[in-house]
Amino acid sequence: MLWLALELPSLPLQIAERGGASHGALVIGEGPAQRPSVACANAAARAAGIREGQAVGAARALAGSLRVVPLDPAG
Repeated sequence: MLWLALELPSLPLQIAERGGASHGALVIGEGPAQRPSVACANAAARAAGIREGQAVGAARALAGSLRVVPLDPAG
């Protein structure tokens, strides 16, 4: 029997951007609605200083035009 394990850490971000290249800061938010955190961020968001695990509120302070897409595991 053969097994294959794949790790796709930025898959939600790639799905959110598949409609076209996003020139602005874009993050995928996860966690409770009261205090979501950044699951993954595109290059523009990382250039603004946004990192994975950071609170979305803190990320918005770094990039005012930040677009946050909620993580949809079922999607």
